[in-house]
Amino acid sequence: MKPNDWKDKEISIPEGLEARLEQLIDSLVEQESQMKRRRLWTGLISAAACVALLLSTVVFFHTKQINDVQLTVQNIKNPELAYFEAQKALEKVSVKFNKGTSQLTFVSEKVKKTNQVLNKTFNKEIK
Repeated sequence: MKPNDWKDKEISIPEGLEARLEQLIDSLVEQESQMKRRRLWTGLISAAACVALLLSTVVFFHTKQINDVQLTVQNIKNPELAYFEAQKALEKVSVKFNKGTSQLTFVSEKVKKTNQVLNKTFNKEIK
């Protein structure tokens, strides 16, 4: 068979091929449009979720601020309550301070050990 023999032969096309190709193309176009709609809805839902999250955060902090103001007003009216609230706040500060101080002692011990090693090393090199 020569390379150009196919030009002389008539190629038979199966019946219904054109209809099946049209259906395939139509279904692919429909799938593509569905994907575009899906992407659009996904974007809209994501934006709505962000807005809802933002609004809920604003409402939460606003109500927390109102509660803090109300607590302050109550403390001003009741000096004993103010004293206990101040005591609780100072206890929290004390706990945090002590925790930080304990970490500083650990660090200072490590610094002392490092300085000892450095002093021994440099003293050997100098002599």
